Amino acid sequence: MALDEFNTVAPLPDVIDDYYAKDGMPISTSPEYDPAQPYANRDPRLQATYTVIGSNYKGAPVKEGQYPRTGYGQKKYTIYKDDVKPAVIQPSGQSELNYIVLRYADVLLMFAEAQNEATGPTDEIRQALHLIRERAGMPDIPDGLTKDQLRKEIRHERRIELAGEGLYYFDIRRWKTAEAALNTEIYNYKGQRLDTRRFNAAGITTGPCPPLLSRKTPPSNKIHNTVNKTIKIMTRKTLLTIVCAALLPALAQTASAQQARKPNIIFIVADDLGYGNLTSYNPSHKVPTPNIDRLAKEGIRFTRFYSGSTVCAPSRCALMTGKHMGHAYIRGNSRSPLRLEDTTLATRLHNNGYATGMFGKWGLGEENTTGAPERHGFTAFYGYLNQTHAHHYYTNRLFELQQGVTKEVRLDSTEYSDELIVRKALQFIDDNKNKPFFLYLPLPFRMPNCTCRTNTSALAQYRRQQQTGAGNAFLPGGGEKLSSARQTTCSLRRYDHQAGRRCKAYPR
Repeated sequence: MALDEFNTVAPLPDVIDDYYAKDGMPISTSPEYDPAQPYANRDPRLQATYTVIGSNYKGAPVKEGQYPRTGYGQKKYTIYKDDVKPAVIQPSGQSELNYIVLRYADVLLMFAEAQNEATGPTDEIRQALHLIRERAGMPDIPDGLTKDQLRKEIRHERRIELAGEGLYYFDIRRWKTAEAALNTEIYNYKGQRLDTRRFNAAGITTGPCPPLLSRKTPPSNKIHNTVNKTIKIMTRKTLLTIVCAALLPALAQTASAQQARKPNIIFIVADDLGYGNLTSYNPSHKVPTPNIDRLAKEGIRFTRFYSGSTVCAPSRCALMTGKHMGHAYIRGNSRSPLRLEDTTLATRLHNNGYATGMFGKWGLGEENTTGAPERHGFTAFYGYLNQTHAHHYYTNRLFELQQGVTKEVRLDSTEYSDELIVRKALQFIDDNKNKPFFLYLPLPFRMPNCTCRTNTSALAQYRRQQQTGAGNAFLPGGGEKLSSARQTTCSLRRYDHQAGRRCKAYPR
């Protein structure tokens, strides 16, 4: 398992310790394991997958403190070699390999698991595992294993062979071991406690698939009387989609009927806001989100609408172009711009008669590049062009689309960017309220992996609630300087407040 960091992964000691010694035995029982040299004589896949202290990476030994969170780093699928110092460090380090949808090793392991569950140990299972372990330079599994013992070996092999490929979480959910694996203390390589991991499977559905749409109550008459519209709120790993009226039937009409029924679309994207942070998805969450909850109640909730990737730029590329990471041009946070030939959702909508505005974080191209917003269907833009700049609420510059060109605009760095961006978005709604529009609001929610700061009005409201006792539903308060967790509480309340402002702006 790993501890998420910003744009990176910090593997935990439990997965490092799970790699066997070179003799094919666990390190707890192998005579080849030396605690004084814990990474020597280990399964070769350990140092092919992760960086450990003393191993070579980018042409130099990995030093203590180089990966400060847990002491380990991710190596698999990066572009760098162990013994070659790169002339230039790429911003993302992403590999040029096409995204691997399914590996042969995964096929073999799926076969081995299914066969063992159906019949118990067979020679075919041993042969499948042999092909994987031989390639890695590891000995075969022991002879004479029982069905339960073989199950353990197959699961171990899946974890090791497919480490870092995004499958382990789904494996432990399928095996019904997630609660035991994920409810635990997190330590670094020195044994120092870093955090407590909590996992609750309640409300998270595993097959059979539930209905994709869940309407709690019919839309109000007030909603029916407005222009058809779709509001979507996206988190990094899940999309909360609220469809306030029928979008798809309108798009399927004839040209004349379509012109009369074109829906307005407001698409709100929230960085790092997990669905568990919203009380419409997690009623027990301590921070209420009444405005977002209202959208969920009066519309439709999508419970399996996922982000296209795990970090900023590629997830936006997938969203805007409709391509998964096997076909998308941008697959990492390297500031690579979209190409002119990359067709976006905004381009399609603009060509279909929509006013198209984006306010927030773009992340798919700087000004004067092929990825600039105006080159991909937007007629209005105000905000950040890249994810690094978007870490900061207080900045001396943003970017705006002026006369068809994205230009830098200077700011007073004491102004809160979130407020400036929302004002521009509300103005866009007012300017286009009598015609179809697409409003894309990729607002950086910015959880504590970045510069998590809220503004003075949100902080003042938070403190008032603490003083009056109304803050019991929140995190404990106190002191002029709030912790990142309390900053996050304030940010979430403010984000919900901004959602309410946009609901009121058009149409009420």
